[in-house]
Amino acid sequence: MQHNLTGQQLGSYKLGDLIGMGGMSAVYESYQTTVRRKVAVKVLPPQFAQQADYAERFEREVQLAALLEHPHILPIYDHGTDEGISYIVMRLLTGGTLSQRLEFFKRPSLREALQILRQIGSGLDYAHKQNIIHRDLKASNVLFDTEGNAYLGDFGIAKLLQVEKSGLTTTGQAMGTPAYMSPEQWRAESVDARADIYSLGVIAYILLTDELPFQASTPYAMMHKHLHENAKPPSLVQPNLPPAVNSVMNRVLAKDPTVR
Repeated sequence: MQHNLTGQQLGSYKLGDLIGMGGMSAVYESYQTTVRRKVAVKVLPPQFAQQADYAERFEREVQLAALLEHPHILPIYDHGTDEGISYIVMRLLTGGTLSQRLEFFKRPSLREALQILRQIGSGLDYAHKQNIIHRDLKASNVLFDTEGNAYLGDFGIAKLLQVEKSGLTTTGQAMGTPAYMSPEQWRAESVDARADIYSLGVIAYILLTDELPFQASTPYAMMHKHLHENAKPPSLVQPNLPPAVNSVMNRVLAKDPTVR
């Protein structure tokens, strides 16, 4: 786990309060001194900089992600490495994440859920047309502005961290967050846009039912369910949902990626 870097200067960015912490990175509300604006700075573990060819991969993945210009993709402003610490600078969004909203507020209405899915779905479709796969879609990677608009974040980060954790490329390891991982990710196969569609389906299921499609107490049990079990039809979990939702969820959560 990284130690708290609040108060430290990275390039032209003064790190403020820690506003997000994941297994492999930390996010700080920060101040860009050159243009006098608040930004979000994601800091990656310093030990990564010691890895062979890391600098080249860091530049490549972040630059690719920075090319994504879409109303519902969190924009990347800048990136760099200072004293062995790599960081990525993004727009500061203060509306929280989808995971926080689901934890602290009631389940959104069907209309609200569909709006969120339309927004992040349009961003994901745009990224896929640019041949960029997210690989780690989850509720904590969906962020909101103060007007309630949804944004997808962390494009490129999953692939960047993936190689660091095991030394392997996309083939040969399971990569993602267990509750959201597609069957092909669990099998450590090469993935394409259809793995993201599966993860988006998990997000949709949560928004519509207030439950995960698969729940388990261990990663192994979770893997078994994603590989071999079917999710309960959403209309059985929430009887007010139209039955047509069931067929849509069956498709996006299909075990076979060719069906999605």
